[in-house]
Amino acid sequence: MNFAARQEKLREHLATTRFDGLLISYLPNIRYLCGFTGSAGMLLVEEGGSVFFTDVRYDTQAHEEVQAAKVVISRKGALPSLGEWLGARRKRARGWAIAIESEHFAIAEKKRLSQVRPVAVSRLGKAAAQEHSLTCQFPRRKIRPK
Repeated sequence: MNFAARQEKLREHLATTRFDGLLISYLPNIRYLCGFTGSAGMLLVEEGGSVFFTDVRYDTQAHEEVQAAKVVISRKGALPSLGEWLGARRKRARGWAIAIESEHFAIAEKKRLSQVRPVAVSRLGKAAAQEHSLTCQFPRRKIRPK
């Protein structure tokens, strides 16, 4: 599977919006975009590249499965690690906006992220996602019993 091409297509759509990055938290979307099959992680896709965040339980798995993204392993969990990474990278950036998957990102997570790092985090709703074509189209597969 060409994960780099999938992410590039998403970056092209992202460039037409007012957002600087898109935070993917829904695991099927993460798997579609970078190949990670674990149960905890977040993928930040932005113009310059992608970064995958997960915790130490998935260190080996993330390094083996994630493609076309830098892997960041944290002892604290994906969300605090993401906040720290954004803080270190964007110290001087003002007005930086991250879109999130509103149907899959809890309000409590958004608040925690805003507390860790006061970056403009916008909920990208279904209508906005369709307007900006930021939805991931997953191929439908039939699962056959063995």
